[in-house]
Amino acid sequence: MTTDLATLGNLPVSAAQNRLATYKPPITYLRRLHLVSSGSAKYVAAGNSPVGVYIIPGTGAECEVLSDNVDIIPFAIRDKALDTNENPPVALFDIDDPLYQEIEERSKTKDSGCLCGPSFLVFERNMGEFFEFFCGGVSAQMEAGKLGPFLPVSPAQAELFGTEVKGADPLTLQTKQITRPRQLWYAPVVTACSTPFNNLPSAEVIVAEIVKFMNPPTAVEKVQEGEVER
Repeated sequence: MTTDLATLGNLPVSAAQNRLATYKPPITYLRRLHLVSSGSAKYVAAGNSPVGVYIIPGTGAECEVLSDNVDIIPFAIRDKALDTNENPPVALFDIDDPLYQEIEERSKTKDSGCLCGPSFLVFERNMGEFFEFFCGGVSAQMEAGKLGPFLPVSPAQAELFGTEVKGADPLTLQTKQITRPRQLWYAPVVTACSTPFNNLPSAEVIVAEIVKFMNPPTAVEKVQEGEVER
């Protein structure tokens, strides 16, 4: 039964109601920027996302839907191997680790539940946050090399590779539809972005995020719920 507010008189105003949206569990891991590549994805099956868009995965099939194109700045890159057959999924970052190499080898088999490839630390414009963009699938791996020119180059890197020192540059991640007999999926596409970011955090915060990203756990890391599409 709905209460008739007119019978309640003048109700006191509570500022707590305006703070309801702030009561969220703290996020203790780097969230993932993810492309919903196929209609079989759990986010699509649950009715939480269309196919061919970028999302921020949450718990289970929950997600925040962004768009079919997002502006990002890549700040760092590392290697990553992921086994989603474990519960929770297992992530490794040391390419010399025998388990990393085992997952990498299994990732070459279709539907193995294993992924391997470059992982980027990126800052996304609309959310105003840092995310991981993991290029673990074949289509994403093929496009990952195009993110390289947008990464920053430090003096040490410039000397090592014989190039010039530069900062990180913005880019736009778009999508493209790929069609094969009895198959249809979406892949990321990297394009240049000429619109500068005006919401970047301070240099100190950026450096701290890069250092944290580049120094992941050396042992097997149990991946947090929401980071991996299973």
